[in-house]
Order: sequence, then C-alpha cells, then structure tokens
Amino acid sequence: MNYTVEALDRVMEETKASYQEVKEALEAANGDANAAIEALKERKAENKKLNELKEKLTAIIKKGDAKKVVLRRKGEELISVPLNLGILGGIVSVAAAPVAVIVAAIAAYGFDCKIEVENRDGTKEEVD
Repeated sequence: MNYTVEALDRVMEETKASYQEVKEALEAANGDANAAIEALKERKAENKKLNELKEKLTAIIKKGDAKKVVLRRKGEELISVPLNLGILGGIVSVAAAPVAVIVAAIAAYGFDCKIEVENRDGTKEEVD
C-alpha cells in the first residue's frame, strides 16, 4: 500500500468512485491523490462518451434501416458487423449485439476510431 488513508478519503470524496476504483487509481498513481483524481475523472468522461455513443448507435439500429456497422481506425476496417434480422432474431438482439461489439472495440482501441453505419439503401452514416 503506497498511499495514505487521507488520500483515499480525499479521492473518494472528490470522485464519488468506489473504494476498489479509488484504491486501484491510487496504486497506479503511486499514492498521488491529484493524479488518481485526474485519472478517475478521465475514466468517467470516457465512460460517458461510450454510453452516449451506445445510445446513438442503438437508436440508429432500432430504426431498422441499417444493414451493417463498420468500425474503422485510420482508414482500416477493424470490425464489420452485419445486421441481419433473420439471423439475430428480433429487435432487442439486433440492437444489443452490434452495439456491444462496437463499444467494446472502441474501449479497446480508443476514441480515434470511426463508426460507419451502412443503410439498406446503400447510404452511409458516420456516428460520432
């Protein structure tokens, strides 16, 4: 343990994060409360962005016009998820499966990825 109880209390108070999250952040920051607070705030902002992206993507898919979702990074296609109602069976599965895959990929690769939704009429829509 390379942090003080006071640092733990301060970080928990300022970030409202769980004990486990605060403990891990303090350990990663070598006990520096300011660095731990900053790291936790950044993580919270990233999670908010991911949730907003997930909501946008889910809404687009639920409209029913989308044919596939493509995740690109620096122009290279990382993942292409077809949206076939017959295979996936039902609106809930269609909305949940590709969104989960895409959001997980963005979490892994970072926010420099682009999401493109290809519609059934051939048009493409970028989700940001």
